[in-house]
Amino acid sequence: MPPDWRNFIDDLRAKLVRESQISMTVDEIIAKSRCDDSAIRERWFWRAEQLGSKDYEDFTTAGVQLEFFPDRHGRDVESVTFFSR
Repeated sequence: MPPDWRNFIDDLRAKLVRESQISMTVDEIIAKSRCDDSAIRERWFWRAEQLGSKDYEDFTTAGVQLEFFPDRHGRDVESVTFFSR
């Protein structure tokens, strides 16, 4: 993952020490992480992050769990809620 993405995750982890959860729109995530990959709007991207699959384990490694909305095939993800385990 790019350094900006890792910084984004580190920042989330630090904020989750003080807050129980953080909800963000995908546009906010793009702005903060500088992730320009179009896949960030797709369900499979967030599902892979959620499961901590081999190529998408940064959130899991950081102890951050997530849920995304809407969780439906064929619909772009609009928002993601992050919380610590």
